[in-house]
Formats: sequence, structure tokens, C-alpha cells
Amino acid sequence: MERWPLVAIAAAALLGAAAVQPLLSEQRAVACLGLAAFLLVAARAHDGSARFRVVLVVALVAGAASAWGHLATAATVEPDRTTRIRCTVVGDVQAQSGTSSFLCALDDGPTLLVSASGFVPAIAAHVLLRGRVEPFDDARNPQEPSERNLERDRGAAGRIAGARLLALLPPARATVAIEVARLHAWAGAALRARLEEPAASILAGELWGDRGSLAPDLRAEFQETGTVHVLVTAGLHLGVVGGLVLALLGALRVSRVGACAGTILCVWFYALASGMHVPAMRAATMLSFALAARAYGAKTLSFNAIAAAALVVGLCDPLAIPGASFALSFSCIVAIAAWADPIGEVLRPIASLPEGVREGVTLTIATQLGTWPLTAAIFNTFSPYAVLANLAVVPAVGATML
Repeated sequence: MERWPLVAIAAAALLGAAAVQPLLSEQRAVACLGLAAFLLVAARAHDGSARFRVVLVVALVAGAASAWGHLATAATVEPDRTTRIRCTVVGDVQAQSGTSSFLCALDDGPTLLVSASGFVPAIAAHVLLRGRVEPFDDARNPQEPSERNLERDRGAAGRIAGARLLALLPPARATVAIEVARLHAWAGAALRARLEEPAASILAGELWGDRGSLAPDLRAEFQETGTVHVLVTAGLHLGVVGGLVLALLGALRVSRVGACAGTILCVWFYALASGMHVPAMRAATMLSFALAARAYGAKTLSFNAIAAAALVVGLCDPLAIPGASFALSFSCIVAIAAWADPIGEVLRPIASLPEGVREGVTLTIATQLGTWPLTAAIFNTFSPYAVLANLAVVPAVGATML
């Protein structure tokens, strides 16, 4: 606790947020055991410092209050009769066999996953459709993933299955989600004007996480090889953008503090433009922490930085805590922080490996150790060759993004 005070504070906020949520029985058991262990550790933290214990209690209450507030205001979807619905397409348009599926933000409601026949709408199109709104199912069997939690990670609160697209409408009133969709539509058109498929769709996935245009067989190959994470805006992608901005500001002779501050602003704008999902929020917080540390000559990667990211997500998006996106995003970075150095020491005697390759192998192995158990448990997928696949793919992602 002396070295990593933010770890205890973040743990308190996450446990508080988890305690008030409708979790699965095994998740609730883990949360209760974690809360009990946390309270025992907190009681002895900082040699019994009363001030630090007060901070921990405040974090615990803040996490619970944030989750309660989000639950009270969260969009709920109830089964409804078939009717006409107006919505704006905000992402993931997939067309196959005469039907299309896409995320659509209702004019006066939440974002839904739509499966519809008729014409294929473009991203940011305002459409009129006819269909029936339905909620997603929760887990029906023990150890089965919750469809509701998985789809919530994509931003969908419910679905409209078997819909019929009727007409294109004039643009809807602007919202953040709609403006981000329009930005994606403009960028996607610019890519497809210059690149052939599937290169344009792969690059769209790298740049802002749009996987909807990928052919189903290509999307399956990314999943089976353990490289689908390159199509989810997270640490790799924000790191490339942050490194590019930092280099440009450095070339302009901006001071170190000014360059780090400017890079932080650009990183958060990029996270917002990509949709501000949990991996992007986590990565933006960690990069901000690392850049602030760099500006003042401190260590740029530590468990405090990971804890700061967990604290931000726990307070800003507490309903994401039970989701797969939260678990995968944080298990990956915790594994790197915990195991990269030991793995690097094991690989060091292999003199034939160049330093850059050795570092890449180290990070890839650590990442897979953190995510293999979760992908097996949640998605029934295990890719033992993901280490080799990522060694080839990850450097290519950085190069093509630049």
C-alpha cells in the first residue's frame, strides 16, 4: 500500500460498484470475498492511518453511488408491439444474404442492435424502419456468458430482429454518438476511395474499431488466431497516436511538459472519436498517467497507473465491470505489468534474439497469459499460436496506422 496507494483506492471503488449491481451468483461471491479481504487489508494499511482509511471508505461509497446512479438512469428495454421506429445508424453495419445488421440510436431512446431487410444503410444515416423492440437474454445456464452483458460492451441496450427498412429520413438532431458516427462515415469513405477491400475495412478496424465491414470469414480468422484485439481501439492504437503526436510536438521544440499536455488532449480526443469504449477509456487514462509522469521525470508504467484507469472506469462506467471487455482489458495490462520482467529474464540468455524481438515476444507472452483463461471461459476459444500471430500482426498494425 505504501508503494501503490491507488491500487487500494481503485479496489475500494470497484468493490463498491460491484456490490450494488445485479451480478451472477459466482460474481457476487467473488465480490463479497474480495470486499472482506479488502477490508482486512485496509484495516492495516499505512500502519493504521485513519486518513487513508477514510479515503478508502469514500472510494467505496463513491463506487457504490456511481453504480446506483447509472443503474437508476440506464436505458431499459421492454418487449413492445411491432411499430415504426426512427433511428440513426451509429456503427457496425454488416450486410449478408439480403439482410443487414447495425447499431442504431433511437431518436428518443437507447441504442439498439437492428437486423433488417431492405436496403443497406450507411453509417450516420437516419432511417425509418418497422420492427419489434426486444431485450437481450441473460445467462440461462451455469457458466454461460450473458448476452445482455456482451452486447452492452458493444453499446446496445436491446435489439430489433426481423425489421424492415422503409425509408431514409433527413438527418436527426446532433448528439455525440451521431457526430462520432458521421466522423467514421467520412473517414471510411476516404479510406475506400484510396484502398481496395479488404485493406480499407481492416484499416477502419485498426483506426476506430469498425469491424462491421469485414467479411465474415476474415473476421473469424482474426478471432481464431487471437488477433481480434487489433480491431478494438485500446492501448496499442492510442499508443501509436500518442507517440506520433509526442514526436511531432518534440520536432516543433515544444517543452517536455507542453508536449505531454498536448499529447494527453489528443489521446482523449482520439478515444472519444473511437467511441470511448472501456479499452479506450482504460488506455487513455493510463497514457495520461504515463505522460504526466514523463513530464516530471517519474516512472511511466506502474500498478498505480493501472489502478488510476480502473478508478476512472469504475466511477465513469461502473456497469461495465461485470462485462467481458472490462475483464479482458485489465487482465491484459495487469499481466504485462506483473510478468513482463520475469519472462524477459527467462528469455535473456537466448543471445540470438535481437532486443526488439525479445521485447515483442515478452509482451506477447505476458498478454496471452492474461487473456487465454478469459477467452476460453467466455468465448470457448483458445489460440495457442496467438503468440506467433501477434508477433507478425502487432508491428504491422502500428506501421499501417502511421
